[in-house]
Amino acid sequence: MKYLSTYFLFLIFASFANNANGQGVVSFPAEVPTPVEHALHGYATAMSGNWAIATSPQRDVEGVLNVGGATFYRKTESGWVIDQEALPDDATPLSNFGISADIHGNTAVFGAMLNTESGLFSGSVYVFTFQDTAWVQTAKLVALDAKAGDRFGHSVAISGNTIVVGAFNASGNEPKSGAAYIFEYLNSGWQQTAKLFAEHGEAHDYFGHTIDVLTTNDETIVAIGAYNATGANDRSGAVYTYSKLNGEWNQTEEIFELTGSSADLFGYSVSFGCNNSVNDITKSSGSSCSNLVNAKLFIGAPGTINENGQTGSVYYFEDLSNGVGTMNHLEEKNSSNRDHFGTDITFLYGELFVSASRTNTNNAYHIGHVYNYKLSENASILNSFSSENEAPFGYFGTSISSFFPDLIISAPYETVNGKENAGAVYFYNYPMVSNEGEQQSVTEYKLEENYPNPFNPVTTIKYQIKEPGNVRLTIYNVLGRKVTTLVDELKNAGVYQAVFDASGFASGIYFYQLEVNNFSSYKSMLLVK
Repeated sequence: MKYLSTYFLFLIFASFANNANGQGVVSFPAEVPTPVEHALHGYATAMSGNWAIATSPQRDVEGVLNVGGATFYRKTESGWVIDQEALPDDATPLSNFGISADIHGNTAVFGAMLNTESGLFSGSVYVFTFQDTAWVQTAKLVALDAKAGDRFGHSVAISGNTIVVGAFNASGNEPKSGAAYIFEYLNSGWQQTAKLFAEHGEAHDYFGHTIDVLTTNDETIVAIGAYNATGANDRSGAVYTYSKLNGEWNQTEEIFELTGSSADLFGYSVSFGCNNSVNDITKSSGSSCSNLVNAKLFIGAPGTINENGQTGSVYYFEDLSNGVGTMNHLEEKNSSNRDHFGTDITFLYGELFVSASRTNTNNAYHIGHVYNYKLSENASILNSFSSENEAPFGYFGTSISSFFPDLIISAPYETVNGKENAGAVYFYNYPMVSNEGEQQSVTEYKLEENYPNPFNPVTTIKYQIKEPGNVRLTIYNVLGRKVTTLVDELKNAGVYQAVFDASGFASGIYFYQLEVNNFSSYKSMLLVK
């Protein structure tokens, strides 16, 4: 294993007194890579199952300037460890591999917007697949109409068999108005199936600066930010949504703030989420919801002016079943002028995490801050925290991603061991014990279907228990032989989940059994490699 750290970080951040959960996130031990000056480690992050990604888009490789790179972290019982460093097969100078990243199951995608595949700074996207024991590059994507200067790959998102790539300088409705490209996995390969752009886009809208994708049982929806587009007012920003109907992608919504003004940066960040779902994988690996009633859309506007100055805002929609519906507004009363509240957003098990990457603390500039809210209670604040050492100009919160019960937050400009702009990432864990209110609502023992299924190599198993007892969750092979025990401990009543990492197992049918008190239930799942 490369870059083994000699220490782990164990800081615990306290909740505010009005913490509705009575718990809050806690820091989780993580292996620290050897710092590389100006690498910007953590510029982009992503999570799925037991995997996490942190990229370093300006890392030099063997003397080649700004090739970039990515680090795959794997979750173990003792913490997050570095599993593999990833580089593109055709490393070229100034590519900025890792300027964007996303992961879903056993597929990861990385943007390299300054790659010269189709001309200077035309950009490209690399697809990596987990095969047996390692992540391997399996595809390189470029736009069918690629040209110099497009910045293809500035943003990426993946959900299921759909990859969306943003190219904010590509030709859409007008030259340099921006575009996004849909790639779908067809006939054993990734193929471009659509090009999206704003119907009334203008040059320099930055359409495609940010992207997220939502998958339901019935459809796939894409949200694309254009923070410099004209909404209600000139260059106040807009977000566009698209859905696929009868094989064709169509623009369904143009969203903007009715009282918005220039420099609001509305659409600087976009993120889907699901209501109280352990399958909520917002921003990392797209979002997966059973239906649009439970779906949410979050939009960051870090330049908006509020009571304390240009502090920033987040806008959100709580039910997407009939379009976006009513727009809700969230601002942080503790934010100060130019904090950039809304830099990035992720939604984790009913709670919203919003970064303000330029927050100043203790007379130090641009340390960065992350705020945690409970949306079900009118966005009441639960937690507020910054990096371990509150490093000046670290920009903590530049990228935040989650996959229940874990959270990753980056500070890509942080100085580490004297290396300027080396960057750092911080891992947190959402305690998996239900709060008192949730315990009272659990009226039965239940073992749910694992998700995803089929899977490769990671799947999540959710269960609930109505009374305290010793819980045993066991995995068996098709012959009925026990292969591993995921849980064997005393737990209180509540809702829980466990992650099964089958990296070392062969393809096939497996069974999982829940035993607690006098209750026993089992289900089957399929591992496909």
